[in-house]
Amino acid sequence: YQSIPEIRGESRFMDYLFYATGAYENDEFEISSLYYFGAIEPPLAEPGVKASSRAEFPQALKGLADSLFELDNLGGAATYYERLLNMPNNPYRDAALVRLIDIASTERDTEKVQRYIDLYESQGTSAKGTPPEVSYALGRLYFLADKTDQSIDRLIQVPKGDAHYLRAQVVGV
Repeated sequence: YQSIPEIRGESRFMDYLFYATGAYENDEFEISSLYYFGAIEPPLAEPGVKASSRAEFPQALKGLADSLFELDNLGGAATYYERLLNMPNNPYRDAALVRLIDIASTERDTEKVQRYIDLYESQGTSAKGTPPEVSYALGRLYFLADKTDQSIDRLIQVPKGDAHYLRAQVVGV
């Protein structure tokens, strides 16, 4: 990796976030990871302001994790997805869990997967229940682990019309 670009000024966090988002949208994942990291762990901390106290912090954390995932740095990505999963009431928890399941499944680490599931469920789901993409990821995981009953229980929760519905039907057959 290159070094983190130095940005100075009052709006440093937002500038890092702006440049990171632009780089990510243009598939410049190494550059975006540097800018997102600069937002999360600024090289020159803003006096009196912690990056984690900002409303946009979960967005920057997810951006960094996604950038690292795209760079195939799965260990680094997992570190930041775990931080998201440990932050209750942020809009990226479900996406973080899905990615952590994907990473742990790739590594065939069922203990990690179970730890992620336990953490997720201990914090509760949203008022709408478990999102379809989480149900699909869990169902697929249980299917790959030859836990057919648990797999079917999760896959039937994916509603008709959802982007994961057809895949859930194929896996659950």
